[in-house]
Amino acid sequence: MRYYETLFIISSDYKHDKISYLVDSVEKQFKKMDANILNTNDWGKRKMAYRINGEKYGNYVLIQAETENGDFVKEIENWMKYTEGILSYLTVRLDEKPVVKENQ
Repeated sequence: MRYYETLFIISSDYKHDKISYLVDSVEKQFKKMDANILNTNDWGKRKMAYRINGEKYGNYVLIQAETENGDFVKEIENWMKYTEGILSYLTVRLDEKPVVKENQ
């Protein structure tokens, strides 16, 4: 089993309902790619280190998952590249399984 975490930044123009909808869409895409989501953490609105598309702030979300899909990183990042509202993203492979939080 391979373990991954994906951090993505949602446009600060999006309000709570739209952010929730986009996070749900990302989680559904993970599941379509045979990934089991272990944790989803909404870090909230934060100032970015540099402007992306002219925006100073973004809503940060971290998702940790496990999968056997060897092309997972390529597939999820390609999907995010064309998803409106996602300003930036990064997926990394973890060496070991992250601790699963009980309050999911």
